[in-house]
Amino acid sequence: MKVSELLEVLDAYAPFRLADEWDNVGLQVGSPDRPTGKILLALEVSPAVVAEAKALGVRTIITHHPLIFNPLSHLAETAPIQSLVAQLIREGISLIALHTNLDHVPEGTNGEIAERLDVVQRGFLKPREKDEKGRELNGLGIIGDLSVEYPLSQFAANVGEALGSKRVSFVGLPMQRIKRIVICSGAGGEALRCWKPGIAHALVTGELTHHQCVDARDRNINVVMAGHFESEVIVMPRLASHLRKVLREKGETMEIHVSKEEQPVVTRA
Repeated sequence: MKVSELLEVLDAYAPFRLADEWDNVGLQVGSPDRPTGKILLALEVSPAVVAEAKALGVRTIITHHPLIFNPLSHLAETAPIQSLVAQLIREGISLIALHTNLDHVPEGTNGEIAERLDVVQRGFLKPREKDEKGRELNGLGIIGDLSVEYPLSQFAANVGEALGSKRVSFVGLPMQRIKRIVICSGAGGEALRCWKPGIAHALVTGELTHHQCVDARDRNINVVMAGHFESEVIVMPRLASHLRKVLREKGETMEIHVSKEEQPVVTRA
């Protein structure tokens, strides 16, 4: 399978057209005509992930966070991003990024959180596309209902357990009852900007800045923050399973690995 064919498979799962305008998704390093080879999935490219790819004999890395966001003025290996790009080129490793397009599909990052929390999906905070009957197909922030109503403090603990996060925090009164939620993995600032009174009982996200937390408090918006890394890295096994299934149906037998080396940038003392 060529990289161009893998891009078609990924586009069918999380269409690149759904990415935000400011985003940079798709093939970032390599040629569409290059063989895909072994695949490694990771949240983002780091020296540890590149070393892991080399050790596994990987020829293609798929990440959630793009390595290249802004135009590069040079490839001198005197800066972290340029150094990583140069290493990938030198090793003949292709890099593909699925970022906000993966966030906006119900089977993506937010869908993984919804499944772990046993949430029944009802729609999207900011819909992107609808079908001919007006049903919402994708968008920013999944809206859904919990199977059981919880106090905010207990719900926050449940989120931490479901996502394997030890850094969960929340904004709001501990005994507030939570039933309907909005899920927006990673940075939740855009979800906060789109929030309308009465839309849900709480926002589940990865992180907010201090001033965004103040804004949430002043607007009486309950927020549970699980950590940016923790709220997104969990989608990688889900994506790996999907790729294995689709590629098996296509008669492809390439190895697909999920990174075991990457760690959260922010750690608990």
